[in-house]
Amino acid sequence: MLLKFLVSLSNWKYRVAIKRLLKKKIIISEINQYDLMILDDGYANLNFENICSFKTIKNEIFLKSLFRAFLKKIFSLKKISNNSLAYLYLQDLLKTAKPKVIIGHDFKENIFRIKKEFPEIFTIIYQFSDHDILNSKVISKAIGPNLRSDEFNCDLYLSKHEVFNSIVNFINAKFLIIGSVKNNEMILKEEENIYDIMMVSQYRPEIFSFKGIYNAKMVPIMESALIYVTRILSNYCDNKKLKLCIARTSSRKEKQDHIRKSDEVNFFSKILEQKKFHIEDTDSYQLSNKSKLVVTTYSTLGMELLSRGKKVLFIDPFYFLGGHIVNMLTDQKEGPYWYCGSDPKKIESKIDHLLNISNEEWEETLKKSTLKMTYDPGNKRLKELIKTKIKN
Repeated sequence: MLLKFLVSLSNWKYRVAIKRLLKKKIIISEINQYDLMILDDGYANLNFENICSFKTIKNEIFLKSLFRAFLKKIFSLKKISNNSLAYLYLQDLLKTAKPKVIIGHDFKENIFRIKKEFPEIFTIIYQFSDHDILNSKVISKAIGPNLRSDEFNCDLYLSKHEVFNSIVNFINAKFLIIGSVKNNEMILKEEENIYDIMMVSQYRPEIFSFKGIYNAKMVPIMESALIYVTRILSNYCDNKKLKLCIARTSSRKEKQDHIRKSDEVNFFSKILEQKKFHIEDTDSYQLSNKSKLVVTTYSTLGMELLSRGKKVLFIDPFYFLGGHIVNMLTDQKEGPYWYCGSDPKKIESKIDHLLNISNEEWEETLKKSTLKMTYDPGNKRLKELIKTKIKN
């Protein structure tokens, strides 16, 4: 068993895991006990101060728990040794920390298995990305490639929009529509609009290193759409003497390990043929507060900013291939802030409209919208729920 385990370390997946492990802070002492453990690597930056004791597991390794998990992996019975080292480590952390509640996103597949092993822990899983128009079987394989159908269990699943509930109906849980947990938690400072248009980049040089993408065939489609729309925006801004900024993928914390700023800037410099565009070392959410209008093709960020009341234009030049969230929410190929098509004049007309309507007109447009997802500033509903669970 030991020899088999050592041989497996030569596998590239294990080498990647070890590389990431070496970047983490090693803690020799045992993990403390907490009311709540957050298992999302800090993705949503959740804060439960003044509510309960909590711990977000992200940039550290608790050496004693890892050592016990390692021994169990090598010397235990086959049924136990078949579990991944990561899951055995998680098991040990939970046994030591004794949380009453845990929360994480649905691309952390080990969280789904916790309910069976620790039925006393109230498990909450939130939606990570906008699940494409695919059948449940495809989605389940993307979320939990190593899970059996009876292992998708939790007490509460937090979805972004009611349309997603039927797509993840293989999850055995109570569903609560709460919007984007990450977006809800984020506090943005007010800024002056110094850019006219912000284009949301979906630059993806290493597609298989990203969560939330189910079909590699969509990658060239996403890139082609990004190039096509960005060039139209660049020409539009050039002709009207407007300022265009790019919300870089490489500025987003969860993607900085995969994308270098220089590579992404070179990508846009090349496709725009040296035409002027602006970039900042600013988070994409905050950069949107400096922009009058946000334009996106397939980004989750667009739906999140729309929920905050931001002017957002969704453009899907390849709508006939499916996979866009607009296709999931409406049968109409065109609306006040979306366009499924590739006619440059139509796109420019949409931009003109959104740049020129008043804030009052925009608010009225959003009130009538079925596309807008829920926005709960500060995750008040989630925090009240957890507070109640821990108290009881």
